[in-house]
Amino acid sequence: VAFASVARQDVENARLMIPSLVQAQQLNEDQTQELRDIVAWRLMGNDVTEEQAIWRDDAIMRSQSTPLVERRVRMALGTGDRHGLNTWLARLPMEAKEKDEWRYWQADLLLERGR
Repeated sequence: VAFASVARQDVENARLMIPSLVQAQQLNEDQTQELRDIVAWRLMGNDVTEEQAIWRDDAIMRSQSTPLVERRVRMALGTGDRHGLNTWLARLPMEAKEKDEWRYWQADLLLERGR
């Protein structure tokens, strides 16, 4: 809860403190990913640096959070990033891919490729 508050106030500081927290608190991979997910949510805007965007996408790629991956799919849609759309749709768990919203975009990508 305290970390989420820090991330809201200063996302870059929160991002940079994760390695120190992991070491000091002896956090396991799941706990570490939880911190990454919190920061990744805060880095979804268009006002992020290239370094932050790369970090965010790496964190989301490792994440098991379906809502976070869905948010990244929507972000790709919003920016017209067709390659990113394909990448992030592929990261969705099968259950999520069955939603009409994502089935539509999967079909759209297949049509684009002539399949």
